[in-house]
Amino acid sequence: MIAAATRTVSRRLRATATIVTSAAVAAGVIAIGAPPALATATKLAVTTSAAGPASGAAFSTQPQITMQDSSSNAVTGTAANVTASVSAGATLVGTTTVAVNTGTGIATFTNLGITGTAGTSYTITFTSGSLTTASQSVTVTAGPAARLTVTTAPAGAQSGTAFTTQPVVTVVDSGGNTAATNNTGTVTASTSGGTLANDTATAVAGVATFSGLALTATGGATYTLTFTYSVSGVVGTSTTIGLAGTAAALSVVTAPAGPVSGAAFSTQPSIAIVDSNGTRVISSTATVTATVSSGATLVGTTTATAASGLATFANLGISGTIGTSYTITFSATGLTAVTASVTPTLGAGSRLVMNVNAAGAVSGSAFTTQPKVLVQDSGGNIVTSSTATITATVSAGGTLIGTTTATPSSGIATYTNLGLTAAAGTYTITYSATGLTSITQSITVTSPTPAPTISSVSPNSGVTSGGVSVTITGANFTGATAVTFGGTPGTSVVIASGTTITVTTPARTQGAVAVAVTTPGGTASLANGFTYRTPGTPLGAGIYLAPTTPPAGTRRPPWVSAQPTSSRSRVVTTPLNTPTRLQLASLPKSSRVQAQIRINGNWRGMGVYRSTSKGRVTLRALTATVPGTYYVRLKVGKKTFFVRLQGG
Repeated sequence: MIAAATRTVSRRLRATATIVTSAAVAAGVIAIGAPPALATATKLAVTTSAAGPASGAAFSTQPQITMQDSSSNAVTGTAANVTASVSAGATLVGTTTVAVNTGTGIATFTNLGITGTAGTSYTITFTSGSLTTASQSVTVTAGPAARLTVTTAPAGAQSGTAFTTQPVVTVVDSGGNTAATNNTGTVTASTSGGTLANDTATAVAGVATFSGLALTATGGATYTLTFTYSVSGVVGTSTTIGLAGTAAALSVVTAPAGPVSGAAFSTQPSIAIVDSNGTRVISSTATVTATVSSGATLVGTTTATAASGLATFANLGISGTIGTSYTITFSATGLTAVTASVTPTLGAGSRLVMNVNAAGAVSGSAFTTQPKVLVQDSGGNIVTSSTATITATVSAGGTLIGTTTATPSSGIATYTNLGLTAAAGTYTITYSATGLTSITQSITVTSPTPAPTISSVSPNSGVTSGGVSVTITGANFTGATAVTFGGTPGTSVVIASGTTITVTTPARTQGAVAVAVTTPGGTASLANGFTYRTPGTPLGAGIYLAPTTPPAGTRRPPWVSAQPTSSRSRVVTTPLNTPTRLQLASLPKSSRVQAQIRINGNWRGMGVYRSTSKGRVTLRALTATVPGTYYVRLKVGKKTFFVRLQGG
């Protein structure tokens, strides 16, 4: 009895030990047998995780959620509900809110499940009022069969002929996943208004693919196909299909795309032959022809023959202006046409085109006009990105000089010093680059013009006022473009022949200057070829009296006898602008001679001289710059003698 009582007391002490508070210990008082204090719940904890997450079914292991205090101890005696929710993309099934067992502090779900995508992880969150939530992750697996779905719709229906696209029906769970169970049954197709052939298919791993399914019915109408499953409880499904009638029109199934100018479309167009309802007529073998609007051309094969009612082009493309929209029309005999719009983009370099022809070809020299060559795509657009090396070559008999290659800049290759050495004639220059169609031009070469030469200038001197007619003798004067005296152009230039030029001197200051003749062959210059001199003292009417010392180039005509009367006076002719000294005879011997010239009705003095013992005297030079006749009077004592000076 004593032992039993001792064990009882011991058990009671152990049971009550858990309610000893820290305050009681601090006070040195232990309250044995006092009622326990209730803990406060602060959070939820998943103490049993949900497992077996087949989509659309209850978890095989139901979750248990415990209310806990901050020290993770279970809290009992509190009435509360726990609610489950799931992250986006899934839904929960079953009862999502359960009550907490107040005796244990645990909420136990009984039929909770999830519907979602198989293989996807979702988060289930458990909440209860203001308590800190708890959560767990589940990865959904496929659930049991729930319904059928058409994953490949039938197409290409012609009465009595198997669909060109056979339907595929999948057995799925409630979440749309291919079912994990009951997935090997039979799917049966049915319809009203027609007769089906080969209307069953057996599911393999949940997928039933029909073979040879065909509908015999009136064409030009739409029919509903209903699919049912051999397993009870699985919901069927349906789809519609148009049964083709008589071919009536064309329809774009695949529009052309990737319209790089000059190249085939990266996506080739496919054109269906359809009836008035838009249903493809799979029996049609019509030939479809493509044409394009003005300003562009099509490349490749522009026709395609329909197979099973679909005409697919193989290498169709377009060449046109970049950035311009063009319309491609697809047509077939007896059918309504259809169109598609395309806007070409820049194509690859295709050809070379002359921008500027070489010109001005003199053998051995660079062309006066240098060639420019464009790089274009097949649509005639300049390929600004081209870096092709363009090489020039010439036909037989010629040799190119200078730089024979050029690299495009912004699509234009410009030569800088290209030329040609060849005998006179016409030659062909070819411009080529790897992968591009070459271009040629014809050019006519001339022999180089020989350089001119000057052998003499006559007269080689004249007055500073200019106006002297000069004859230049030399060679290769043909085509002369300029004659200069000290750099100043002469006037009244006449190319008398390849060896003779006449020219009138320009006015310049006194001194010797170079005479130059310029031709296409170059410039010839004769140093000190002409000397300008001051004509002397002006006497009027264009007559000048030279200084005592005769200037260079002064003429001395033969001696002429002076006559006692003006009417009988002899005439001495002098070229214009040429100093001329009159040499007079038949005068009194060793006598004082006073010379005068009549200008504009007045006698102007020419100086005083003394005749020789032979009665001769030489006067100072006179220069006539304008045509005219002038009397020269010689007074010897009381006698008077005359001579006439004819200028020009």
